[in-house]
Amino acid sequence: MPRLDAANMIGALVETGAVRFATQEEICRLAQSPAVKGDYEKQADLYELAVERKDDPAIRQRLAETLERAGRRELAAAQFKTLADSHLRAGDLHAGADFLRQVVRLAPNDRESRELLIDILLRLKSPAQASIQIRRMAQVFAEEGQIDKAIEEYRRLLKIEPGDFEAQKQLVELLVQQERIQDAFNEAEVLETFAKRSSEHDQVIKFFGRLVATRPGFTAAQKKLERISRQERRKIKMRTLSKRALVLGGLALAALVGMLAYEWLAWVSYRPAFVESETWVRRKDYQMAVRVLHDKRDSFPYSRAQRSAELRMKQLVAEQERMKKELQEAIAQRRKDAEDKEKQGDLKGAAEALMWVAQQIENEDYPASFDLKLKARKLMNDWAWAEQVLKRAQESAQKPDGCKDAHSEILRLWNMFPNTAAMLHLELPVHVTSTPPGAQVTLAGKELGKTPLIVYKTFKEPLTLTLTGPQGESATTTLKDDNDWQVNVPLRETKP
Repeated sequence: MPRLDAANMIGALVETGAVRFATQEEICRLAQSPAVKGDYEKQADLYELAVERKDDPAIRQRLAETLERAGRRELAAAQFKTLADSHLRAGDLHAGADFLRQVVRLAPNDRESRELLIDILLRLKSPAQASIQIRRMAQVFAEEGQIDKAIEEYRRLLKIEPGDFEAQKQLVELLVQQERIQDAFNEAEVLETFAKRSSEHDQVIKFFGRLVATRPGFTAAQKKLERISRQERRKIKMRTLSKRALVLGGLALAALVGMLAYEWLAWVSYRPAFVESETWVRRKDYQMAVRVLHDKRDSFPYSRAQRSAELRMKQLVAEQERMKKELQEAIAQRRKDAEDKEKQGDLKGAAEALMWVAQQIENEDYPASFDLKLKARKLMNDWAWAEQVLKRAQESAQKPDGCKDAHSEILRLWNMFPNTAAMLHLELPVHVTSTPPGAQVTLAGKELGKTPLIVYKTFKEPLTLTLTGPQGESATTTLKDDNDWQVNVPLRETKP
């Protein structure tokens, strides 16, 4: 039997159905099985075999990712590029751009892919993403020494992103390297307009300095350098002043906050003293009100609360002096009133006035206060006795035979308190009789009644009475003696 080589044997076995090739799904399951997990080389071979069976984008993406893990970056980039091409042909620009990003990441020098990515990003209206790729391409050209191409890329970048300080700076740097002084000067002037921060201004000054050093006779660069340097020095000075102003402002703000906190603590500390002081003021005890504030005087020196407390103490002292002066005037007036009332026989009023004076001076002059209280009590006792005597006299005057007793009681009051206003206005009862009785008693044309009758006579004032009998007889008598408690008037007949 002839020997068959291995290929013929496998072919024969496949034709007879004894063996078969693995399907794409089976190959993928094998690549993901624990047996080969972590062996990226073997996984990559399996995924590559699966892709050969059928070109599936998902499996090709797994192949590319596995090749990257295995460290085969160029092969991974080729697979990502194939995926990008297929999606771009299908019109899916977003997916194509994503795969091209993977390509340029794995193969930074692949200018064709990067250029395609830039074109797609611009078509997708993503200038910021396109600028990133252009910047990277310019860097690659600069690293490879292709300065002209790097300059072109930076100029293209500035058309997309005008005002990009870093791109403009790199452009000036490359022009200086090529000693294209005039072009570098022109671009440096543009760079000056882009400079915003202090560090950027320093870089602009450095470029103009390099231009002057490269071409010493370059007057325009020299003038520009001097002008920018002056401006920068002025800005530095202004920034220094601004910083000092900020520092001083911060210190002032800190001082203000500290002062406000100090004032707040002072008010919190002084508030109970103010409340207690006003309580004593309502009680008219100004001395205690001042003492309460005085005890807190040194708690927070130089604070508004302390100044308010000192001002309030001055007000309270002034009020205390005013009240003291008014009290002294009131005491003098009450003493005078007491003397006047005692002379007038108003013993109760005099006693009350003296007692009030005694209470006011008790704390300052206790002996004098004590004497006044004794005198007031004596006057009150005399007043009470006089009231009792007067009451008995009034009760006796109401009795038929009590005129004599009433007269004697009132005379006793007179003898006790002679020549006082009260006694001068006290009336004495006088029993008036007539012979014959039943005469009409008239006083200043006013009929008082018929005899026997009790009339009242004021001390030391004469009383003239006219008596008219039933038969027309009449008589006139004048009562002068205050000691007479009765009088009998004989009537005489009136002649026709």
